Amino acid sequence: MRTKRLDRSRPYGEDFPAGENGVFFWQDGFPFDNDGKLVESKLSKAQIDELSRPDKKQAPSGPVLSSEQIKMLESLNMLSPEQKAAFVKQQENTADNAGSDEGDGKPAKADPSEFNLEAWLRGEIEDDTRTAQQTVKARYGKWITKRADVVRFLVTDEDGPELVSVDDLAAAFKPFVAPPVEAGEQDAA
Repeated sequence: MRTKRLDRSRPYGEDFPAGENGVFFWQDGFPFDNDGKLVESKLSKAQIDELSRPDKKQAPSGPVLSSEQIKMLESLNMLSPEQKAAFVKQQENTADNAGSDEGDGKPAKADPSEFNLEAWLRGEIEDDTRTAQQTVKARYGKWITKRADVVRFLVTDEDGPELVSVDDLAAAFKPFVAPPVEAGEQDAA
């Protein structure tokens, strides 16, 4: 079953009385506890089935080759029939995921309307800075061009939503919000 977390950057509802049966929040019809984790004991059969289905937006594993690349490898006798069939199947899956029939070999990008900024900041999902930028633009009306500025806006900026604490940030993002080193502190080191 896929994991699902509360995305506080998107609209969600609070449950009153708070914490009854372990449910504090609701989002997209799913119950979440105070930490934003899914309360599995309160899921309906339909919700369990939905979470059990594979995510269609997931990028295929392994390299995805274009039709030209497959033909070239085949002409050089570098592909077995099994390998060719596997690459063609990956190519078809990628085209289905991207919503096109062209099969350009590129994995599908996340939809900004469904992108979970909190999970991105915690490092729980693939690092997709471009989609994070688009999501910030769509939700907060602010276009930010640098990855570091996106992180600072979402975590420490006084005008930002402060989605996660600095302690919960992924290690890759922590340098972006580290306090500046004072001139006197540099000399002492």
